[in-house]
Amino acid sequence: MLSSLEHNYLLRAIPLAIKDIALRIASNIVDRSYTSTLSNVGIVNVPDEIKPFISSFDIFVSTNKLQACACSFENNLRISFTSAFVSTEIQRRFFKTLTDMGIPVTIESNIVSEE
Repeated sequence: MLSSLEHNYLLRAIPLAIKDIALRIASNIVDRSYTSTLSNVGIVNVPDEIKPFISSFDIFVSTNKLQACACSFENNLRISFTSAFVSTEIQRRFFKTLTDMGIPVTIESNIVSEE
């Protein structure tokens, strides 16, 4: 969809400064309509000669909401959460649901102290 807008001759004639303002307003409107995002990077492939030196891949992004990123490497799926929230209840429930379904889960976390 965005590609079709990019090639629209009428929209291409609008000055960039006006398009930047319109995109900023649209982004603010859309930003209010969602609470979380999932980004699936997919399968990470590397040359066979460096595979022995890599144990896993993780994807993290900066966010002001809740972001989950997924990728897989060598038959292991990694799901990483980045959150602006102090509570980890959503993540706990997510992984509990997986374990309740019989899916083996290993949880790794960084600990943030409130000093």
